[in-house]
Amino acid sequence: GCSLPGRELPQVSLFDHVDKVVHALFFFLFFILWSLSFGKKEKYSLTIFFTCVLYGFGLEWYQLLFVQGRSFDVWDAVADTVGGALGYTLWHWFVEYEGKKRAGSD
Repeated sequence: GCSLPGRELPQVSLFDHVDKVVHALFFFLFFILWSLSFGKKEKYSLTIFFTCVLYGFGLEWYQLLFVQGRSFDVWDAVADTVGGALGYTLWHWFVEYEGKKRAGSD
């Protein structure tokens, strides 16, 4: 719901700042899914990470300028960046682990 007006957003209160965890999870998955689409080519991972960052901040600007009742929340964009960074880190760990596993089986 990045285009939903603020008054139409569901209120979830499992714990404080649950929305930041959701942002991070979405952008973690965003990174992983894009990385999977390119195969195990590490050369694209930095581009995908910066796409996560730009997309996260871009969505916040979009909400500020074009969605009634929404604002720019820098902490949402930071959570998006953290999710992308976690995806980047785990992706590199996975690719390195797979490479070592493959090298050991030769």
